[in-house]
Amino acid sequence: PLPKTTDSILLRSRHSIKVRTATKRMKLSKIAILVLIAVEHQRDSLAWLPYSPVRKGAISQHTFSNQKTPRALTGNADVGAKETYLVRATKIVNGENTEADSNESSTVTVKEETTRLPESRKPVEKAETKESKRNEEIFIQTKKSAKKEQKKYSTGEETTSKRLDKIAPQRKKTLAVGNTGKSKRIYGAVTLSALHDLYDLVVIGGGPAGVAGAVKAAQMGRRAIIIDRPKLDGGVLCSGLDLFFGGPTGLFSKALRDAAKNTNVEAMRAQGLDDDVIWKQITNTVVKLATRNAEGQMKLLNRLNIDYLQGEASLLDMEHPDAVHALEECAEKLEDEDSFIRSVLVKNAPVIIDGLARYEAVHENEEVVVSASNILVATGSKSLRLPGIPFDGHRVFDSETINGLSFFPHSVVISGAGIIAIEYANIFKALGCESVTLIIRSDLESSAKKLGMDEDVSNELIRLLLASGVVIKEGVTTKEFEHVPSEGENGKVAIRLSDDSLIESDIFLAAVGRVPRGLEEKTGLQEGGVEVNERGMVKLSNRNKLRTTSDQVSAAGDVIGPPALASTSMEQAQRAVTAMFQEEEIDGESTYDPDEILSIGVWTIPEMGYYGLTKDAAIKQGHNVVEGIARFDECLRGRCFAPEGLLKLVVDSDCGQVLGVHLIGKEAAEMVHYGMALVKAETSIFEILSTTFTAVTFHELFKEAAFDANSKLDFGVEWQEIFKQLTSAYDVDELTPKELRERFDEIDEDGSGELDENELRLLFKNMGRPVSKRTIANLMRLSDLDGSGTIDWEEFKAIFDKLVC
Repeated sequence: PLPKTTDSILLRSRHSIKVRTATKRMKLSKIAILVLIAVEHQRDSLAWLPYSPVRKGAISQHTFSNQKTPRALTGNADVGAKETYLVRATKIVNGENTEADSNESSTVTVKEETTRLPESRKPVEKAETKESKRNEEIFIQTKKSAKKEQKKYSTGEETTSKRLDKIAPQRKKTLAVGNTGKSKRIYGAVTLSALHDLYDLVVIGGGPAGVAGAVKAAQMGRRAIIIDRPKLDGGVLCSGLDLFFGGPTGLFSKALRDAAKNTNVEAMRAQGLDDDVIWKQITNTVVKLATRNAEGQMKLLNRLNIDYLQGEASLLDMEHPDAVHALEECAEKLEDEDSFIRSVLVKNAPVIIDGLARYEAVHENEEVVVSASNILVATGSKSLRLPGIPFDGHRVFDSETINGLSFFPHSVVISGAGIIAIEYANIFKALGCESVTLIIRSDLESSAKKLGMDEDVSNELIRLLLASGVVIKEGVTTKEFEHVPSEGENGKVAIRLSDDSLIESDIFLAAVGRVPRGLEEKTGLQEGGVEVNERGMVKLSNRNKLRTTSDQVSAAGDVIGPPALASTSMEQAQRAVTAMFQEEEIDGESTYDPDEILSIGVWTIPEMGYYGLTKDAAIKQGHNVVEGIARFDECLRGRCFAPEGLLKLVVDSDCGQVLGVHLIGKEAAEMVHYGMALVKAETSIFEILSTTFTAVTFHELFKEAAFDANSKLDFGVEWQEIFKQLTSAYDVDELTPKELRERFDEIDEDGSGELDENELRLLFKNMGRPVSKRTIANLMRLSDLDGSGTIDWEEFKAIFDKLVC
């Protein structure tokens, strides 16, 4: 319909009519209808003509030259027009054609008139240059070629295989004809020519390890590609963006935890919002956080020119025909005849056909072979599914399918005692679930110890879980699922436990562990010569350089087994890639220590973090240990904002060295890194006590815990100044214990085995290094525990033993 307040009409010869706004900002008395006149000269170009609403159907005598036609309209500003034809807008009223009235709303059709413009009204031609002619020829040829190829695809006159023979004759893998319609995909597709070129590194897996490995290769000047199969089909947007790409296994739980902390479910319910709306708000928050991470990863890959292909990658054996053919095609790019490459077969991959427009060129669900000098396997792990549990992704979940939870559960049953189970129990309770039950085969305290948690920290965790309302059932397992509602059915999941009790809930989550993906047939690791054990863990022939039993194939992350943490997986991948490409080895740069102590963060509410030795572990290693504990309410920030939690330092009582740091409380997963630095630097609590921390920070707790540990030492911080003066005045290593006893007995004339203050001063004077009266007085005061005013041999010897330490 022609609008009453005529804005503008776009008319293209033999095409469609479109109405666009162009004159709303003009005064009503000066409105002009801008009629775009279609100009036919080998292709469509456009010129502007004003149309007056007063003189209906008339066309002004003024015509703009094509030289001033906007580039956005013509597509090529250098192309002129030799002939100009007018196209007038007419309306159909009762079957009769009349001129369109700008002040009426009516159905409009296009009537082409062959009235030729007078010479005086033709557009002024622009002088054609060689460059403009060339541009015109290229444009026409490209347009004709694209239309011709599109017609062949749609009619089946030419197969994709033949097309690929023309585009990439150097090497091809026959493709099944994929989706040739308009594609909105932006991410996860790679051009066929790029895939057929030899890479330096192919990374199988797009988790933290895979991305870190590809980034390291790019930083070393190598050409890399990441091939990754999205975890969930529902997690991939129409643009191809995989919301879980580059994220750790617990990305969803971390995002859900953040939503739980920042969403006041009780307040939303009080405002009359139902649970569907609340859950939609929560999932929107989760999706936003995941999208932000995925887009950031895409920007990183783009900045470093790292290719990213979505698909299922299978490692090919070196004798596989496709691998042999790839080696023959890439022979010229190898260093010598003895060099070889490794290849992977990628299925269900979106491939961009060279030479076509982007929206026409993306072919989904294709099959290609990609080759590289090295392969990094970073396929990660998957949830362990115990038999007898009817996983359906709607009411019964594992730690991966829980990402697809589509409604707000009022009651949740979680099986497991690991970090994932504890996190979800805490998160669902924080979200406002009425009932959260944790089922544990053994007991939570012993399970926490297996995870390396400190006893006091684990006890605090249990206390906080119980205080929040989480029900913990220990010593039981699931026996039978008596009823699981189908999708769309009301009701609850009915679970019979091993103690014959019955428990009902909206959902059931099995978080009983994870297993590496090494045994999956889709990865082709075993067929490709990689040795994998019965649990799916890849065997390494060189653990320090993370090389597998198959030539030029390395592995990193969960697929090689514990510790299976995102932080360690990234470090492993970077070390593996460095070992691949570093020609001159630098000490420690390309080797990975599998026995290195790791920092751990647990994203409960509040968080947990720990690094180093527990008290029991330190005693087993032969240390004499004391512990310093500070509760969060012992610092100003904790008292005001987060009073729940504690910080513990495990300290060597002989020299005050910090051996371990264990925390539970707000920002514990951040603070643990300062604790890690203390342990690695072999820092003593005396150095911590001499450190000035910023006020109103949680780091002040380190000083409070150091004070607590100091109070339990025989020779605490109050002795340090005395020891400093004694060591500066005398070299304590000069005397053996026997010689020291002889000097002591020489001064002890009455044979009482004790020395008073004057005798002690005389002893140091006879050693040749007199000590000040003030120092001797303080030494006597601190060592005279029984108040006798003297120091006996054992006390004296302990002081010197401490000086030697």
